[in-house]
Amino acid sequence: MTNEEPEESEPGERSVLPVHFPDLAELESVYRSDICRGGIFVAMEEPLSLREWVAVEFTLDEWSEGLRVEGEVVRSVREPGSQGTGVAVAFTQPMADLREVFEARLESARNSKRAGPSLETVFSVAPGWDASALPSGDSLGLSLVELADSGFNLERILEVIPESESQIRSRLEDLLEAGLLQRQ
Repeated sequence: MTNEEPEESEPGERSVLPVHFPDLAELESVYRSDICRGGIFVAMEEPLSLREWVAVEFTLDEWSEGLRVEGEVVRSVREPGSQGTGVAVAFTQPMADLREVFEARLESARNSKRAGPSLETVFSVAPGWDASALPSGDSLGLSLVELADSGFNLERILEVIPESESQIRSRLEDLLEAGLLQRQ
């Protein structure tokens, strides 16, 4: 999960606290441990004041748009240099409604993940592929092509490359569409 500094807000507007999950597994873990219980801790360099009204903007690569949840800062922790610096936000929307929305979003992300190639899928380099077809500086694309050329299946690729599974799957789809890779 990555947290960025809150978006600037006008006087009287709520600060927006962005919380991005790099993959579905991390979102599901945080959902089970915190979100479904009515709140979340958001790490930030300069915590907000107690009782400040905020909106937490949850994003996941598989979602076409973020999910904004309103809340109130109920704890502010200031420990410079510590990973514990930030704010605890209690959601103000009814939890039954939030659970329903989150469960639907999680199920949608699970379904989109299932629709992609299985972990056993082996990719190969398309005949006559040309490295110049990759954008300059596309190290992820080049790595995927090289691993496919070595006969790695998707599971092994995910073990070797440090990017999130959703990033890897997305880039593999791009390379398949461009005709640089093919499924075996």
